[in-house]
Amino acid sequence: MSQPAFKHQPLDDPAEQIRLVEVISQPDTPLELSLSIHQITQDPDYYSISYTWGDSGLTEEIIINGRPTMVTKNCHYALTHASDRYPSLPGKPIVIWIDSICTNQDDNDEKSYQVAMMGDIFTKASKVLACVGPHQDSSQMICNFLDSLMTLNPELFCHREEFTSPNSTNLFGDDPLPKVEEILQMYLQNSPASRHDFPIRIVHAFSAFANRSYWRRVWIIQKVVASTRSDGKLEILCGCDGFSRFEINICDFICRVTCPELIMDLKGQCSSMGLGLYCCRFVLGSHAAVPIPARMLLHRSTPFRCARLEDRVYGLLPLIELPKGTTPVQPMYEPSPILDLAQLFIRTMKSPSTGIWDVLNALEVYHDHKLFRPLVEARRGNPPQPLGQGQYPPLSFKLEARVTTIFLNSHGQLSANLSRNGCFPFEFMSDIKPELEGAPEGTRELFAGSEIGALLCSDAQVGDKIIEVTGIRELLVLSRSPGENDYDIVGQGLLSFGYGLPCSFPGPSAGGELKEVEAHGEGNYVSYCVLEAEPIDLIVLECQDRGINMSRIEGKKLERLATKIYGRVKLIE
Repeated sequence: MSQPAFKHQPLDDPAEQIRLVEVISQPDTPLELSLSIHQITQDPDYYSISYTWGDSGLTEEIIINGRPTMVTKNCHYALTHASDRYPSLPGKPIVIWIDSICTNQDDNDEKSYQVAMMGDIFTKASKVLACVGPHQDSSQMICNFLDSLMTLNPELFCHREEFTSPNSTNLFGDDPLPKVEEILQMYLQNSPASRHDFPIRIVHAFSAFANRSYWRRVWIIQKVVASTRSDGKLEILCGCDGFSRFEINICDFICRVTCPELIMDLKGQCSSMGLGLYCCRFVLGSHAAVPIPARMLLHRSTPFRCARLEDRVYGLLPLIELPKGTTPVQPMYEPSPILDLAQLFIRTMKSPSTGIWDVLNALEVYHDHKLFRPLVEARRGNPPQPLGQGQYPPLSFKLEARVTTIFLNSHGQLSANLSRNGCFPFEFMSDIKPELEGAPEGTRELFAGSEIGALLCSDAQVGDKIIEVTGIRELLVLSRSPGENDYDIVGQGLLSFGYGLPCSFPGPSAGGELKEVEAHGEGNYVSYCVLEAEPIDLIVLECQDRGINMSRIEGKKLERLATKIYGRVKLIE
């Protein structure tokens, strides 16, 4: 009769407890583990493993507490590799934390707590083992080279603390080539490799090492970075060998100094090769003591992969620099928090021009996102509804703006003094009739002379302002509200091809007053404004007709004319 499959027992306190495993099987027998629960506050002694989960369809059976279960081949390899290198001894067991086994992956509530603890789990580990896989693609050559370096140049390894990244020059000064040449000459005296061939071979070997799938996973960032909090206890396991962070950095540095042209060729000719080098350097060059602003970190981590988009944030938590007073991010998975995370990151920006697109692109929030579309549809309703508001307070940005006023022309048509060939026009077809046929009901035509210069929302009226704000590429229609130079946003507009608002910005006067631009006619001026809106409305404004890489979806742009944006604008005097 077969044994029932292993099943996790719930943690009494998933915010304070962790599971640890010990490999108890003997050599040449199936992998068997003993799993136990520990209080992390009691500082248990354990090693943590960082590895790539790999193909979930490739599995092997193991035994946990006498019960069978299936794990991926990569998990099996990592555990076997770690226990071979650090076997338990009588009276000195080696216990291990490995996420796929020590966290119940079927319990989203538990996962949320354990993900929040991830930085502490890897910081408190006695050693962080980064399992990148078996030796392949000449990685053994890297190991042999580093072993020889340690023998021939031991003083180099005595100063490893001074070499914290492959960009460090502390050990070699401003001109590192002579010192590196000396190191290579010493190595080649006892090697069959030639001076011409060896640099090329080591560069290709290192590039292949850096391009392993391990270095492209988001989750390894915080696991490796956490090891920088406590004396550099990271060990990178490759095959039967182990490398330190310093050894990988010094190998990378020597490759770049001896063969800069080849490194550039690899980065330029093969995008995947270049991304691998970038990712490996980013992971090993990051430090928990040097956090990175949230938007910038999201942008820099774009090449990394993850199974769930939420993990693009959760996997970076130890490195994220959030403004003082920001509530710490509490990981959760259901319901999806993607829009909440997008709003959180947008709150950290000093200007909408500094990266709303970076945030939305990194989190893959596009016009057709299943959580985003209801926001647009609610704002297109009759009456419109501010769905999604209230999660975060409004943001205020002081921005440059181009402004014009709506008036009636001699034919009784809404008009404005738009300029021909203006800055940043949207690519409407020169014949506006097809656009009008697809426009929402109630769309107002705005004339510039005898031609239609723009289409406006149905609420646009004579005396309203049309404003184009630096950093936000859409037209806003403003209606005066109580208060001097205070306006409510009533809707959006789209310029016809070839038309724009005045695009030159004179410097602000000593009094900060609005400046009339007489060359463009009465009612046009350039100014500074304060835009106030909740993060969710900034997302709607930027995203409602945007696809991958924030490219415009032509079939969606006319929806802007019927989509309400909630916010206020104050024109500064």
